[in-house]
Parts: sequence; structure tokens; C-alpha cells
Amino acid sequence: MKFSIIIPTCDRYPIVGELIASINDLDYREPFETVIADQSQPKQEITPPRRGGYRYLPMERRGGAAARNHAARNAQGDYLLFVDDDATLEKDSLSIADELTRRHPGHACICGMMALQGGKRPYSRYMGATERPVTFRYFDCCLLASMIVRRKDMLEVGLLDEQLGVGAKYGGSEDSDLVLQLLKRNKQVLYSPDLRVRHPDVDARKAPLKQWARKHYAYGVGRGAMLRKHWPAKPWWALYYSTLSLLRPMAGLVAELLRLRPRSALRYAAAIAGRIKGFISYKP
Repeated sequence: MKFSIIIPTCDRYPIVGELIASINDLDYREPFETVIADQSQPKQEITPPRRGGYRYLPMERRGGAAARNHAARNAQGDYLLFVDDDATLEKDSLSIADELTRRHPGHACICGMMALQGGKRPYSRYMGATERPVTFRYFDCCLLASMIVRRKDMLEVGLLDEQLGVGAKYGGSEDSDLVLQLLKRNKQVLYSPDLRVRHPDVDARKAPLKQWARKHYAYGVGRGAMLRKHWPAKPWWALYYSTLSLLRPMAGLVAELLRLRPRSALRYAAAIAGRIKGFISYKP
């Protein structure tokens, strides 16, 4: 079996149903499987996809990275396609994944584009329209919500760092850490916008203010911790990106204050505080 679709979920059963529906519509005709690691409390029944094999793995609540690791250990596919539970696959997602892995057989990881639902605009400004190698200077384009990883290479680097990511001690950047771990071992990583996963376009103006700030603070903590983790091996690289990780949101904070946009300014302030906290507090 070539592909296992890896889905971590926690208390979002209706949303997972939309993802399952998109799996049912895939045009890929070769064997594949869907592996769901469910940390929901209490558990509810998930309707299995009609296409491919299916593994349901209930587990205790330990964070997104732990759920993905649990699914990866139990998966049967040579390649793992990671997808968030609130995303949906396009009809040709696995067919494109198959074509990309055939065209780049030596690559350990292929990062795709997260496109916002209802349009072609990418979720992240780092996701460009051109296929290119991922390097230490170009790693922010890789998000676990749209990523293919060769299973043997993921196991070789020790899977995801379970201290990083949503629901963990440091609330993000487990995907960046995985890519950097692969690059440190001279593994090849590619970004390709041909692989697309659809992500909801969340209107930040409608989110509760505290929730919005806590989210960006948590992501900031993860970013700071990830940079501190890689400091011993690549100090100049870590210093460069640590500086950028503070200067960019500081510039955004000033700009939003001048535009009299306190809500957007709070986002940048939360990110700055989180990145400082994560960098200072990180312990292996």
C-alpha cells in the first residue's frame, strides 16, 4: 500500500464528516487507507469512508503531535498524507500525490499548498505558486495540514516532537521541526503547489478576542521553542530566524496601532510574547 491518510481529531465530529466525504470522492484507484487518531472525550461514532481501508485509533488526550505519531506508527502506507480534521481533500489529491512521489522518488517529504476554501488564495503567505526545494532558509511553507512524508524517514528521525504542537506544552511548529530534522539528516524535501488541501477561511473578526489572542500566543510559544531547540546545532541560523521572528511582528504591531486596528495589533503582541516565552522556557 502506497498511501495512508493521517487524520488527528479532537471533539470535532461534524467537521471530520466533511473530510471523510471528500475522501469518498477521491479519484485515486489504487489501494490506500485512512487512519484516524481520535482524542475526543466522550467518543462518538465516526462513519468510516467508503473508499479504501480504515483504522480508528481512540487514545487519551495528549496533543496533535502525539495523535499523528500514534497514527503513523500504526499506518501501513509507504507514504503518510497528513491532513487536519477541518480540511478537505480535492478530488485528485491522492492522484497528484502519487504523481509527485513518482517524479521525486528520493524525497522524504513533499509539502503541499493549503488553499482556502472557495478560492485559490493560500492559507500562508509563504506558500508560493512555484515548485521549489525546501531548505533551511525556506521551511515556513511546510504545514502538517498538507504534507506527504515517507514513513520510513519519519520513523528514522523519531517522529514528531510531542512537546510541540496544538494541545502540547509548546503550542505549535511541530511541522517546521520535522522538516528541519529531515534536512539535518540530508533528506530531500520539496514544496509543490500542485498538491492542494482545502482549509476553512476563518474570519478573525468573528472569533472571540481572548480565543484569538490565545491561539497566536500558543503558536508563538511553539515557534520560539522550536528555534531554541535547533540553536545548539545551527546557532547562526537560529539567531537569524529568532531575530526575524521578533522584528516582523513588531513591525506589524506598530503598523496596526497606527491604523487604529487594536484587534490586529493584539495578534502581533500575542505572537511576540509567545515567541519570547517559548524560546526562554524550552527544555529538551
